[in-house]
Amino acid sequence: MESDFLTSSAVAAAGVIGPAVVGLLGWYFRARVEEYRRARERLDESRVELYVEILDPYIRLLNKDKSQEQKAMKQILSHEYRSRSYQLMLLGDDSVARGYIDFMEYSFKHAGTNQDPKEALRHVGKFMLILRRGLGNHKTKLDEIDMLRWTIKDIHKILDPVGESPGH
Repeated sequence: MESDFLTSSAVAAAGVIGPAVVGLLGWYFRARVEEYRRARERLDESRVELYVEILDPYIRLLNKDKSQEQKAMKQILSHEYRSRSYQLMLLGDDSVARGYIDFMEYSFKHAGTNQDPKEALRHVGKFMLILRRGLGNHKTKLDEIDMLRWTIKDIHKILDPVGESPGH
């Protein structure tokens, strides 16, 4: 009799406590997921702003205005730009960090030289594509040329003076 009472009490307690525990666990995990989502949104907003700032001097260089070119070079050599570069290395995912390193190595290696415009454009486009993927567009079908086509008139004449590149 006493064991029946204990069994029924345990079943009744489990019927009350079980759903409460499941509800608390559900609330806890939902709160953590929501907190993670908000943190990701804030990080994504920071990344967009950062990526635009990092690209700004290179956008200036794509203009054929000598005053913009001088401003871009001054910007790249500034303390503020260097500081934002450190932020990029900390906030960007691995592919963005590697892409930036490769891009900057190329830029410094060819600074002050008469570099091949085709290669320079491909490096800028490649870095822009890496940033695009770093913002969540992992499955993009665009290539490095597509990233620049909208801004450079007749880009295919620069990259492929013989004829139009296939697929574009």
